[in-house]
Amino acid sequence: MKTIFLLIIIIGGAFYYLYSGRYNVAATVPHSEPVEWMLTEMKERSIEYHSREISTPALDDPSLIEKGFGLYDNMCSGCHGAPGAEPAKGFNPPPPALAEIAGGLEPRETFWVVKHGIKMTAMLEFGSTHTDDEIWAIAAFVDKLPDMTVDDYDLMKEKSDGHTHENGH
Repeated sequence: MKTIFLLIIIIGGAFYYLYSGRYNVAATVPHSEPVEWMLTEMKERSIEYHSREISTPALDDPSLIEKGFGLYDNMCSGCHGAPGAEPAKGFNPPPPALAEIAGGLEPRETFWVVKHGIKMTAMLEFGSTHTDDEIWAIAAFVDKLPDMTVDDYDLMKEKSDGHTHENGH
């Protein structure tokens, strides 16, 4: 009986806290460490789980990487940065600096994130506006980002002649 009473108190307290509005959802206030840990673990496990059966095509074709560069430069670099350019500020959670950490994701995981987005972050889903081939091109480019220098990135931009996104959006 004590266990049931304790369980009712805990659930009641949780509902009170939930509906009281006391949890600060402002982007200017970081999550507590336990909440941050829980959200990060949940996101990482979800990406692993949902991308596990995706078959990765060959991603080493230079034209695919070049196409991925154009898409990344136009759609992703504003938030995630690029070699020599910091990620955007003002987001909570902050967007990862892909030029520094992209090697931590498998290309199939990058594909899944770009295609489906991530809830309660500013990570959009591009599956409704871009083809799988375009999304694989982004994944191919992102996979090369950690080894890319500022000069490499600038050279790719110069070669693209400023035309970095064929869809124009």
